[in-house]
Amino acid sequence: MPKPPIPDPLQWLRKTLDRVEGRANALAGRGLQCEPVLATLHRLNAASMLWRQALQKALDRHCKRLNLPTARDVAAIQATLQRIEDRLDSLASPHDAPAAQGPRPARTRKPAAAAPGADGPDEAAAPGGNAPRRRAVRRGGGHGTRR
Repeated sequence: MPKPPIPDPLQWLRKTLDRVEGRANALAGRGLQCEPVLATLHRLNAASMLWRQALQKALDRHCKRLNLPTARDVAAIQATLQRIEDRLDSLASPHDAPAAQGPRPARTRKPAAAAPGADGPDEAAAPGGNAPRRRAVRRGGGHGTRR
């Protein structure tokens, strides 16, 4: 392919940028092999984390004084709202819900255990069964005097 008469400025820029990046990477590689440079980077990183924690605590105290929610409070509210929306979405789509929940029992007025064909009768739930009767409890009636 013949060389165009006018050089491509973007190609020149790409080559220059590749050379600069290569030199920067070589310099950084040599610098990271030096122990004092690594120690300094470690101290700077630790100081940055301490400063960030102090700033976060100060912002939390300031938000509390102003009765404003902090970023963590907003994130917790957002997560709660997302769970509620997901639950509402699952309730709102009736065609997906029965398949996920399995077959539903027949709709009758009797509980499932007392429905015909159920195994083992439940005498406590049967009307007129031998369940013990409750005694009526009197609540501060007309007896006695009130002062």
